Amino acid sequence: MRDEAERSPRLSGDTGLAELRRYFAERYDQLKHALTRKLGSADHASDALHEAYVRLADRNALDA
Repeated sequence: MRDEAERSPRLSGDTGLAELRRYFAERYDQLKHALTRKLGSADHASDALHEAYVRLADRNALDA
């Protein structure tokens, strides 16, 4: 089993949002698969992931 630190983004300082976006992009397929199972719909999972990514982008614009 992989260590929890390997599965979760390390958020610290000014690079936290950049790391979270990188983690999100690298694991998009895994996140979509998990959300599809939980929500019961691939379309809803895609919508939720898109909304999350847009919010991250907006947050980064506010922090800049």
